[in-house]
Amino acid sequence: MKLFPPEIEVGEDEGFEPSKDIFKRKEYGEYLARLFSVVEDPMVVVLDEPWGSGKTTFVKMLAGHLRNESFPVIYYDAFANDYNDDAFISITGEVMSLADKLKTELDSRKERFLDAATSLAKKVLPILGKAAVKAATCNIITDKNFEDVSKAMSDSFANLAETELRSFIAQYGKNKELVSEFKNSLTSLAMMLRESKASEKPLVFIIDELDRCKPPFALSLLERIKHFYSIKGIHFLLVADMRQLENSVMYSYGSSIDSKRYLQKFYNLVERFPSKDERRQSDVRTFLTNVYEGLPDDSQDGEYKNQIIETLEAISLQKGFTLRTVEKISSHVALLLLKTNHNTLRISTIMTCLCALKVEQPSLYERAQKKLISFEELDDYFKFNLWRTDEHSIKFAVDWWKFCVLPSLEGDNEELNDFSKHLHRYGIRNRKDIIPVLCRLLDGTKFVSDK
Repeated sequence: MKLFPPEIEVGEDEGFEPSKDIFKRKEYGEYLARLFSVVEDPMVVVLDEPWGSGKTTFVKMLAGHLRNESFPVIYYDAFANDYNDDAFISITGEVMSLADKLKTELDSRKERFLDAATSLAKKVLPILGKAAVKAATCNIITDKNFEDVSKAMSDSFANLAETELRSFIAQYGKNKELVSEFKNSLTSLAMMLRESKASEKPLVFIIDELDRCKPPFALSLLERIKHFYSIKGIHFLLVADMRQLENSVMYSYGSSIDSKRYLQKFYNLVERFPSKDERRQSDVRTFLTNVYEGLPDDSQDGEYKNQIIETLEAISLQKGFTLRTVEKISSHVALLLLKTNHNTLRISTIMTCLCALKVEQPSLYERAQKKLISFEELDDYFKFNLWRTDEHSIKFAVDWWKFCVLPSLEGDNEELNDFSKHLHRYGIRNRKDIIPVLCRLLDGTKFVSDK
């Protein structure tokens, strides 16, 4: 049984191995490979998907696929590297690591690139790091916030020692030469990498987890790519939720900046995962089937497990949950199942809904726990009639929730009294105690992410 669904381990050269490509994205990966192959000019592509949509697993598979197609590839976890003060050092180090791996013997082009990168890092980057990041935004500033940015730029330069400014101005021409030499050496190195693969394919640099970085590092990374790495023979794939990157821009430059427009100068294309054909299983169903492969099931035909999957799929599709949210809910369901068995009252729909409330709507979960929630509140959140499942499953969910929370079962609700016959064998006398009993089991263990 999986309490925490394990991350899919993808080998460097594995590519889209069928048993791991559970969302069937190989075809989309092949399209990206063709795109990188045929475009000659330097290109920056953004894979824009929300957190928890399976981006990291996909790009790791893509990296392996590209390597098998003779592309030189660098996979770079930006979040794991944001302890560095400047992104230039770490991404340049990745290039050197790949060069050493693909061409172990001495090569003057590797030494030239290392010398050029060292000179650039020593002479140019320190002054840029203190002042020019804010100056880089001036070409998109509107009249409304021009004064704020102008003041920010002035303050930034005022903090520099006069001797540093004089030195930078005096060495301006030489610094331009250093940047030019770095780009030339990088062009030669990219050619060397293609030769080592006996291929004309460009270097593909995959930058993952960009939206999870500290804002200054994320923006530094974008600036360094634009100003120093935009050369023929190198393509970048930035993997991020663009909404989070826009927040990083506003964090760094203020809420008045047009963050979307600011970011547009750093990329050429935005890609999204293709929509699923209606004839295929949904991503959520595919994910849940994989996660619940080891789920215990007391029924002979697996009906109980299927009810959980069906309920969570219906909720997730209706609410638009990300796969990461589905994963959290699944962990709570798995924990609750560990604490129950066939001798305990197990109502698949109620348990799954409670776990969803605990993760996504703690206030409603607390009201349910205290016997305060009404069926109208539940229906307003879950919208049972919009679930993409069969009418029998919807009726099953609605009837059990009504049985648990309605003030009275008189009149039209008398048919729900039939549910009462299930209670005595589990030691529950009052139907309104069902939810608190399940909540006590669920609250006995707290996941760190719940804090």
